[in-house]
Amino acid sequence: MDINSKLSRLFDRQIIDWPLARDNYSALKNVEEREIVFDNCLVRLQYNPARILSTGAKISKKDIEKRACFLCSKNRPQEQESIDYQGKYDLLINPFPIMPKHFTIAHKEHIAQSADFFPDMLSLAYDLYDYSIVYNGAECGASAPDHHHFQAGTKDFIQTELELANIIKNGDSLDVREGLIAYKSLDYMRSTILIKSYNKELLIEAFNNILSNKVEYSNIHKDAKLNIIVRVDNGVWTVIIFLRKAHRPSHYTREDNIMISPGVIDMGGVFICPRKEDFLNITSEHIKEIFREVSL
Repeated sequence: MDINSKLSRLFDRQIIDWPLARDNYSALKNVEEREIVFDNCLVRLQYNPARILSTGAKISKKDIEKRACFLCSKNRPQEQESIDYQGKYDLLINPFPIMPKHFTIAHKEHIAQSADFFPDMLSLAYDLYDYSIVYNGAECGASAPDHHHFQAGTKDFIQTELELANIIKNGDSLDVREGLIAYKSLDYMRSTILIKSYNKELLIEAFNNILSNKVEYSNIHKDAKLNIIVRVDNGVWTVIIFLRKAHRPSHYTREDNIMISPGVIDMGGVFICPRKEDFLNITSEHIKEIFREVSL
C-alpha cells in the first residue's frame, strides 16, 4: 500500500480511537480565523487555544532536562500509533493540530534537532506527495529541540505556499541554471529564500551553499535559526526557507505581551493565537514588527 494511503488510514483510525485527537480535530473545524492583507502577502490569524502548550513551551536546557521527551516511543501516549518510514522515522498523528491533517515525523533515535537532515526532508516530501513537510530549527519554533523531527500537513494550508509567484516576481535571483532556480525575497516582510528543482542533488548543493558558503548566512547552522517548508508537485521540489535571527519577538516578554512564538507555520503567514485577546487585538503593525524582530 502507498505510504500516503497508509497515513490517511492512520489518521482515520486515530480520530476514532484516540479521544484527545478526536476532540482537537473536531474543534479545529470550528476555529476562528481572520485575515490581515498587505501589499504582497496575506496573514491569517487562527485562534487555537489547544496550541498553548506548544506556544508557551519552555525550551531552555534546564527545562528540557526536567521533562520526559514526548517524541521518544517509550514516552508517547498509549493511544498514539505510528507508521515506520525507512526504519529511521515514525509517522505519528499530531494530537494538537493546526492543519486539517497534521502529522509529526519523529526520528527513531533521541538526537538533537538539526538541519543536517535536509536530504531526509526531500525524500519525505517526495514520498508523502499529498503533504507539505515542514521543519522548525532548534531555536525558532521546535517545542522538542532535543529530539529531531519534522511535521507534515495539508498542502496549501500555509499561506506562503499560495504566494510563491509573488516571491519570484518581487524577489532577487540567487541562482538560475539548468534544473534549478533560487530567489530571495525583497518585499515580503520576512527573509525568505525559494528554491525549485527536479534534481535532489542540485537542491542539496544549493541549500548547503546558501547556508554554509555565503558569509551573511554562515551562522545559520550553528545557531539553528531557520524554518523550512518542502513540497513536491509533478516531480518538482519546492523549498521555502525562512532565515531567522531570533526565536521570539519582544512582544512575547513584554508586560502587555502578545503570546506569539513564531514557528514555520507562523512564518508562512498563519499566526497561531492560543489566547483570544491576541487573536482579536493583533494589528498589521504588530505583524510587521514581529517579522522584523525574528527575521534575519
